[in-house]
Amino acid sequence: MIKKLRIRFMLIFMILMAFLLAIPFICVPYVHKSNTSSRVENTLSVILNRPDAFAEDSKNTSDIYGSFYVDRLGNISKKYGTVYNISELSIILKAIYKDQNNDAKFYLPMYELYYSFRKDISTNGTWYVLMDAHSENMQYQNLVSMCRFLYVISIIFTIPISYILALFGTRPIEKAWQEQKRFVADASHELKTPLTVIITNAELLKKDASKNQQDRYIQNIFAESIQMKTLVQNLLDLARTDRGFIKKDFAKFDFTKLINETSLVMEVELFERGHELITTVDDNINIKGDYVKISQLIYIILDNAGKYSDEKTPIHMSLTKDGRNHAILDITNSGNEISKDEQKKIFNRFYRTDKARSLNGSYGLGLSIAYEIANAHKAKIWVESKNHKVSFKVRFKKIK
Repeated sequence: MIKKLRIRFMLIFMILMAFLLAIPFICVPYVHKSNTSSRVENTLSVILNRPDAFAEDSKNTSDIYGSFYVDRLGNISKKYGTVYNISELSIILKAIYKDQNNDAKFYLPMYELYYSFRKDISTNGTWYVLMDAHSENMQYQNLVSMCRFLYVISIIFTIPISYILALFGTRPIEKAWQEQKRFVADASHELKTPLTVIITNAELLKKDASKNQQDRYIQNIFAESIQMKTLVQNLLDLARTDRGFIKKDFAKFDFTKLINETSLVMEVELFERGHELITTVDDNINIKGDYVKISQLIYIILDNAGKYSDEKTPIHMSLTKDGRNHAILDITNSGNEISKDEQKKIFNRFYRTDKARSLNGSYGLGLSIAYEIANAHKAKIWVESKNHKVSFKVRFKKIK
């Protein structure tokens, strides 16, 4: 899929560049020809004002082949210049008459001549002026050939450029696609384990078993169903965060009050796990965001601390002001230190520092959800670990 998308991206870019490059390479010869025509027309107009005098003064000018006068009877009675004789001029004159009967382009391609004429009212004759077009034609042909060559070279150069741009352009899509494939694979793997346990215990229930064995099988099915429900709920939460948050749900609220309320709820739950929750909160801290989602973020980090903290050790939660415009939520627990490499991966989906933690309902999705919530609120979330302590910190922008 990515390969096809990359090829399509390259083709679109090359077609676009071919069109854009064609514009100047077409316009340059066209402008040159237009300017040449204007210059020739002006030059012929000047010559026609005094064809006899100009020709006599310009016998050696290579651009001027000659000028001649045709009387009212159609005979060539005067000519200036030494290039053509009378018989040749008569042939050229017939070509001029033919051109006049058509579109009157004032150009004779067979002879490579520009021409112009002026009626002489006093004598009822006509003056004709001829100009060599060979040099102008050669310049034009050379310019066209050069433009074609440069156009082909430019198109050739766009091939590697388009390939490089396609690589960079599709890299975010490729990354998202790989993450999606990995997400589906990991989700399938995580769902497979509880489903296998449920199916196995259900099959054992079909067989003859004692009352105690049946109760144990039912308990196993119930426990795995609860874990699978938690996993499915986390997957749904991630899907919602991927769709983005509705900004209209963002409103100003008392962050201090939210921390205190969450502390009261989680204090009991953590106490049952053998941990004391110690809370320190600064007063009058307000932020703007989704109240429910921020509550979920706090619960996720506290729940994570309860799962990974050493037994019978306290968990500290603090909310402090950080300068005039920010506030930091800090949740710290005692436990195994997280390496620098693991700190970079800990917010990835389905990532767990301890793979065995899936047995207690940890699937590596909670911190990913917390990261997405923080990111949606333009808050920075990170982890610090030292001296057998693990701290998750979230930096929010506070408002008055």
